[in-house]
Amino acid sequence: MKNFKSKILSQKSIALGYMEMKFSWPEDCETPKAGQFLTIKIQEQPIPLLRRPFALSAYNQEEKSASIIYQVRGTGTEILSSMKDGETLDVLSPLGNSFTMPKKKETPLLVAGGIGLGPILYFARELDKAGYSPILVFGCRDKSLIPDLPPLKNGRIQFCTDDGSEGFHGSSVDYLNCLDSSELKNAYVYSCGPTGMLKACHNFAVSKNIPSETAMEEMMACGVGACMGCVVELAEGQEKQYARVCKDGPVFQSRIIKWT
Repeated sequence: MKNFKSKILSQKSIALGYMEMKFSWPEDCETPKAGQFLTIKIQEQPIPLLRRPFALSAYNQEEKSASIIYQVRGTGTEILSSMKDGETLDVLSPLGNSFTMPKKKETPLLVAGGIGLGPILYFARELDKAGYSPILVFGCRDKSLIPDLPPLKNGRIQFCTDDGSEGFHGSSVDYLNCLDSSELKNAYVYSCGPTGMLKACHNFAVSKNIPSETAMEEMMACGVGACMGCVVELAEGQEKQYARVCKDGPVFQSRIIKWT
């Protein structure tokens, strides 16, 4: 974990209300992994007071840059979206743990919703480069929320919309249930997005008896495990009753989470 100043390299809208920002990454900072996150101090003014957490959506070793995908939905992200190339960010990263690499014979099924696309997209690209054939499933309300993404070399990206305006008509889990049994053999589910979607992915994995990891999204005040503001309740049989998403996660085996 390092606190550093970073220059904004580019920023663009990728879907209705969603932005992608690329920024410089210092030479002496460790390489971030898919699933990890950062916090940004938006500005020196009292509002917003707290740093804002964002999952990493990409990292470029040669260029020494990293990216985030975020939704504009409050004062902090509105200010962030107005920042221009060359402006300076106050970054604390990398934070949290990361997704587990699957075994060589396993098929990664990656499910994303909303800003959960960022870490899932990062992991899908890493898996793709490593020779896996990941299936990335992104679910959203309608086609206005679908970003323009370059295809994967070895895997594929499937969009799902609630209204059927583009891609598969139905939820991401509806799509998973339509997969051929050969694609579910040796599958490993990874998910990030709204809690309802994460729970549905967990239930799907349990029903198919396949492993599942989930990257939790919770409100974080400190981002380093001090304030206990992002705890989630764990299932019975765990050593402790609660876990801090920022410090113990954000990636968990979905079976250890108490889904209510």
